[in-house]
Amino acid sequence: TQSTWVLTLPKDFGTIFVGETFRSYINLHNHSSETLKNLHVRVELHTPNHCVSLLDSAHLPSFLPKSNKAYTLDCSLTEPGPHTLSCIVQPSEEEHKTLRKSFKFPVQPPLSVKKVKIYTLQGHVFVSLELQNMMPTPLSMESVALVPDPSYALTDHSVVEDVPLLMVEEVRRFLFELVPRKRELPKPGARNLLGKVEIRWTTSFGEPGYLATGMIEQIEKTRQDVEIVACLPDDLTVHTPFPLTLTLHNNTKHPLDLCLHLSARMHPLVFNGPTELTVGMCPAGGTVTTQVVLFALEPGLHHLSGVEVRESGSGKVHSANDLCSVFVKH
Repeated sequence: TQSTWVLTLPKDFGTIFVGETFRSYINLHNHSSETLKNLHVRVELHTPNHCVSLLDSAHLPSFLPKSNKAYTLDCSLTEPGPHTLSCIVQPSEEEHKTLRKSFKFPVQPPLSVKKVKIYTLQGHVFVSLELQNMMPTPLSMESVALVPDPSYALTDHSVVEDVPLLMVEEVRRFLFELVPRKRELPKPGARNLLGKVEIRWTTSFGEPGYLATGMIEQIEKTRQDVEIVACLPDDLTVHTPFPLTLTLHNNTKHPLDLCLHLSARMHPLVFNGPTELTVGMCPAGGTVTTQVVLFALEPGLHHLSGVEVRESGSGKVHSANDLCSVFVKH
């Protein structure tokens, strides 16, 4: 008599998303008329990058004819892509073959974390990001939190919505402020770990979900020949002019005759005055300071860019595309 075992899963059990829990009911059935001895059952979940053991110590010393043995297994899904559930039954008798069954299913990303931007303002680091619902149903957002590195203190500037539902393909923005606990200047090119974002939600069927990003890091820029350091007042309000102090650092070994060019296309930040300024001679390894006046047309966190320093002699241009961030109140 030939012994066989049957392992079954539905052909289509819907779409599974990262952050959800995959649960499987595996039933082992002895179709034969003989008792099988010392069966070893192993179940593995193969993801795009890992192999997760779900069951490895199941041992059946005696498996009676026409009997069943069931296992309920679950695993949190942490990465998108094709997944394979592999079920392996190994009998001790040589006349029985090892049974292998594989069940493939895709795992989709439920949320898209997009446009993660990092800005520094007066020693504080601001992290802004956009979150989009990629699922076919609305999500009840339980929490979206930035878990900071221990070297930072956190302030959450995100707007709390009255309705926690994140509709299909809806995009929601979040803003976090990190304050260093120690005043230490990072070295150029050094990695600065800021923290990770943890997201918790509940689907329309009450299924909880959890997703965490990798560590968000800020890489300090390599020192340039001419660097621009901006200094702003602490409290800025909309439609009120404020001074912007610019300190130009000459990191070369020879003096430079510098001039400043300010872009007129910086909405919602506007310069109040001329956009071409003569700074003058900056000694080798020294600094020179100038001041301009701006005002903001809208409240919020804005990014100051479009500032260029030109060498009068050679015409070489030093750009500061992301000079600093400007936080403007109502």
